[in-house]
Amino acid sequence: MRMLEEFFPEFTEKLEEIDKLYAEKRMIDEKTYQFICFALSIKARSKPCVLKHFKGALEAGATVKELSYIFALVMREAAGADDCWTHDVIGDWKEILKGNISCSCEKSNCGRPPHPKGWGMLRAARPVTRGQIIKHPLTRFHEHK
Repeated sequence: MRMLEEFFPEFTEKLEEIDKLYAEKRMIDEKTYQFICFALSIKARSKPCVLKHFKGALEAGATVKELSYIFALVMREAAGADDCWTHDVIGDWKEILKGNISCSCEKSNCGRPPHPKGWGMLRAARPVTRGQIIKHPLTRFHEHK
């Protein structure tokens, strides 16, 4: 946000207006608001926001046990959603391996079958760090240059 404040202050001013509107129109109590923001902050992997809403929830009367429950709930729901989404993407894995399903991108080498010796032979099959956004659902099956 600091860069936006410096180079695009109009944008940050609008965000502040939205925050004020949320506060004026809020139909839930502060503790519930902090719980929701805490959960969203975890999912967004925003350290400053997690800390802000953790403290905000405590100030609004939450207990660490309640926040731990929300933390567990976020993790469980995220795992379920990730599991379902991944199965939707690679459910036809046998067809993917045969090269019959591509990612529909514009790369000329898309849709080719993986290296015959296995996944580890592809440079694109490198480990992914936590929180890294993978823009291409079939990255493990072929290489983009």
